[in-house]
Parts: sequence; C-alpha cells; structure tokens
Amino acid sequence: MKTTQISPLAAVQQIYTWFGEGNIPAILDMLTENVLWKHAGDHNVIPFAGTFHGKAGALDFFQKLGGSYQITEFEPHNFSANGLIVTNDVHVSGTVISTEKTARLTSHFTWMFNEEGKVFSWEMTGDTHELDMAFH
Repeated sequence: MKTTQISPLAAVQQIYTWFGEGNIPAILDMLTENVLWKHAGDHNVIPFAGTFHGKAGALDFFQKLGGSYQITEFEPHNFSANGLIVTNDVHVSGTVISTEKTARLTSHFTWMFNEEGKVFSWEMTGDTHELDMAFH
C-alpha cells in the first residue's frame, strides 16, 4: 500500500521545495532507511561528493553540503518521469565557503522510487571540474 498519493515527479518537486526552505528532515522522511545517495566528484576535494548510505548518510551529505558550499542559485528543470524513475537537470551556482571561490555547474539528477513512494536511490552526475577548482 502506498504511503503517499503523489506521483514520483510531484514528490521530487516537493523535495526541491523543501530543499529551498532548508527542511532537510522532511526530505529525509521521503527516503528509505537504506537509501543510496551518490554525488559525482572527488570526495577528497569536494566534501559532499561520493557515496552515502542510509538516511544517516544522506543527512551527512546535506551537512557537508551546507557546511562547505553556499548555494546562491538552484534551478531544477528538464524533468522527465518514467514510472518510478524521475530525472532532471539542475543549474547550481554558489560559493565555496573555505576559498570564497564561485562555481556554476549543470548536473543531472536521477531519483528512483519504490512502490511505497520513497526514494531508494539518488544520483548526481555531471562535470564537477569547476566545483573541484573552486575548492582549491
């Protein structure tokens, strides 16, 4: 039985609203206990890059993101839904807190939902070179 009446596409759009509001607990509630959370890039350079496991890992991702990169622009677009999979592109601009260097990138996000309407996998792919350079 589904725990949510909204489509995966609507759920992703709601997650983006919560992200903009800083409501990380609401986002975490949309994840399975064993969610796989992956962000492209070198985790030795970008604190929030790498693979994070479970809700605790996703929370760690958000804490590392918020503690190291001040997002000034976050524009999700180009949404596509295919059953329980939602993909979209995101333009992100921000400033690395430690270096005060800016970085703008376009990323591709893939969200995978289970039958209960929970995210069990999220992956960010794309060129992170500009972000890598901003952390140096």
